[in-house]
Amino acid sequence: MSRDWTLAVQETVGANRYVPLPPAVREAVAFEHPLDGESVHWNYERHSDYVVLSRRPLEAPEYVDVGRYKVYDGGENRQRRVRPPERLDDVVRSNFEPESRVVYLAYAEMVDAENPSVYLLSTAQLLALLPDEASRPTAGEDGGAMTEALLRMPGFLPPP
Repeated sequence: MSRDWTLAVQETVGANRYVPLPPAVREAVAFEHPLDGESVHWNYERHSDYVVLSRRPLEAPEYVDVGRYKVYDGGENRQRRVRPPERLDDVVRSNFEPESRVVYLAYAEMVDAENPSVYLLSTAQLLALLPDEASRPTAGEDGGAMTEALLRMPGFLPPP
């Protein structure tokens, strides 16, 4: 089981809560729907409110499938983007206010799974996961302690 972080991309939420969808994330989780074109599934973890984008709904009981939603063209640079669905819980949607920062985060096992998935976390959610000052890696360390700390957090488990 690989726990190497293969994807960590920060983006800024745009007007109307549109979130840029980087090419690496698109490649991992987007799929072509016969009627709506490029789409992703929105899910969130029941206890932590972490959003997970995936190709198909996550089926484990700890995840809520919000549904399949279109990937949009747009913006001045025509970058692809997604928008948190109205059906998403209000607490979860509050992480996607315009001008706020979000982070796409995935490790190899998530991206390489039968149903690829990627976390989409607010900066506040990510910072809350980081270990305290005493357990952070120092200069020259590989960051393994931080990875282990993230993976031990309740709710920050690999999606099925």
